[in-house]
Amino acid sequence: MGSERDERRKLRPYRLLVRIVFWVALLAFITFVLRGIIRHLDRMPSVDQYDRLASVDTRALRACGDDLGRMITDLHRLRARLATDPDADEDVERWEELEARRLAIVARCHLDQPGSDPAEIELAAAADTIEKLIGLTAVHEARFQKEVAPYAEEAAAELERSAAILRSR
Repeated sequence: MGSERDERRKLRPYRLLVRIVFWVALLAFITFVLRGIIRHLDRMPSVDQYDRLASVDTRALRACGDDLGRMITDLHRLRARLATDPDADEDVERWEELEARRLAIVARCHLDQPGSDPAEIELAAAADTIEKLIGLTAVHEARFQKEVAPYAEEAAAELERSAAILRSR
């Protein structure tokens, strides 16, 4: 009996360590499960979200989307005109007009502060992408005018001289 008590006293720190590890593991497991449940509940839509979606003016958002679509079309037309007509330098001022139109659409449709409606979020992203597209296209056109246009003009002049030579024969 005495040796059993002595053995229990010797094993007391180990039993205490096993109890601590057990409770820590149990608390970690409970925390993990509760965090998963809370994350799942956070992803679920709330009643406020449904009210917000119902108050969105669908026709206004469609009009904003159409305006942004026309703006992209105008941007492509401007790019094509600048690429085909080397003397179309006056059209470069239209970059500022396009940016002003984009800003007017963003302000009118409140795309600078989109709500939780997916259409508003996508329109705001489209407006931001169009802003980048306008800037990159303007930079691209400036580089084209500076670096590539002289070669295009030189090639056109050479073709014209060769045509003149061939006409004289």
